[in-house]
Amino acid sequence: MKPVLVILTLTTLALSIYFTYNRYDYVGVHTMRMYDGNHDKRLSTRGTIRFNDSGTAIESISKTGFLKYSSDDVALEARFKDGQIVYKLTEDGDKINTQDIYGRELLAKLIAEVLETGYDARGRAERVYAKGGATALMNTAASIQQEHVKSTYYEYLLNTDTLNTEHAAEIVSAIASFKNDYEKARLLKPLASKPLPDSLWNLWIKTAQTINADYEKAAVLKAVLSGSPDSTTYDRMLQLTSTIGSDFEKANVLKSFLKQNEINNDNLAAVLSVVKSVNTDYEKSNLLREVTFPLNDSLAEQAYFSAVSSIGSDYEKTRALERLLEHPITTNVFNQASTIASGIQADHEKANVLKKLIDKAEGQGRIPRLMMVVHDMGSEYEKATLIRTIGEKNPNAEEDWMALITEATFITNDAEKSNLLVHLSRNLPKTANTQDAYVKAARSIKSEYEYGKALKAIDF
Repeated sequence: MKPVLVILTLTTLALSIYFTYNRYDYVGVHTMRMYDGNHDKRLSTRGTIRFNDSGTAIESISKTGFLKYSSDDVALEARFKDGQIVYKLTEDGDKINTQDIYGRELLAKLIAEVLETGYDARGRAERVYAKGGATALMNTAASIQQEHVKSTYYEYLLNTDTLNTEHAAEIVSAIASFKNDYEKARLLKPLASKPLPDSLWNLWIKTAQTINADYEKAAVLKAVLSGSPDSTTYDRMLQLTSTIGSDFEKANVLKSFLKQNEINNDNLAAVLSVVKSVNTDYEKSNLLREVTFPLNDSLAEQAYFSAVSSIGSDYEKTRALERLLEHPITTNVFNQASTIASGIQADHEKANVLKKLIDKAEGQGRIPRLMMVVHDMGSEYEKATLIRTIGEKNPNAEEDWMALITEATFITNDAEKSNLLVHLSRNLPKTANTQDAYVKAARSIKSEYEYGKALKAIDF
């Protein structure tokens, strides 16, 4: 293991050396250092410095200001002296004349590199736009290599009121080639709030799909959803949401969908189908608890229960069902919830769901349906408690009482069974069928004492 640790340590050290980008200020001097393993560049400035529109020379420097820039073995220094800009240019320590052809070319190259660092990018964007409009600024941005600088120019354009569709399309196309997801998201978000034609929306979505970082993709989607998108945009954003890999980020976006005002049943069903794709049970359960109830559409119901069924954790599945059962439900919803409850392995969690279902058990066939779920429970204590709770509600239908007594028969502990039958006898309707079922259940008790106690409780 030691050689491996040594290699990892050296690799980490090498990475820290090879990729360096530092900024710091000292006594009014702003310094930036960039090192990529091949080139070592340093820029120090003080005061206000402005460049010409073509980006080939310095236009002005404040009286006490200066600019110092070095790139490997080439260095540039510029100051304001005697009413003019004075340059000092060296290469390998030798002074270069800035008035001859080579000197002018080298000076222009170094100033272009300074601009590539992003120095005064916002100010330059304002000046270029003021003089030449959007076309001039688009051309300037196209000449910049660094994405964080290029995006500053594009961002300025996106925030203007005069941006036309053609320039917006050019910007979105340019964004698609960015490698930096943060810069992509930063530029796509302001576009999301603008009324875009379909062709541009399609291009926007295609570009958004190229964002690999889930956090940035989620940020873009939430920006769109904050503006109450139309149905077409809604569908497109939902499709894009399904491509997010992080359950946490996907869940955050889906919450924004679920909180949309007046979400219709078709949209809800579509959102729930994406909720189902969330792998983390905790996130999925929380999303399902965000759903507005009651569910009034069969398609939305099916999507909801499909998502609940895909939860592996008994606890989280129970939380989702309990939230649903806080509201009025149809017989179909009751039956589907009962079916899902039957798949919960932990008796305690299953009992929690069944207690909620008991409160909704008024209706033909609902109690017999519950007894089918109770039958598969392993804990006789939980089983007896649930049967006792239903009996206390004094159901009206004979078939309900028959289902309760029949299920009580399957309890193996004589004392538990006897006590349960005695409890049921207090509200048991005196019909031939219920009395026969009760006696049959009592006779399944092996203990003569418990059998006698159960039999005495009923008055024939």
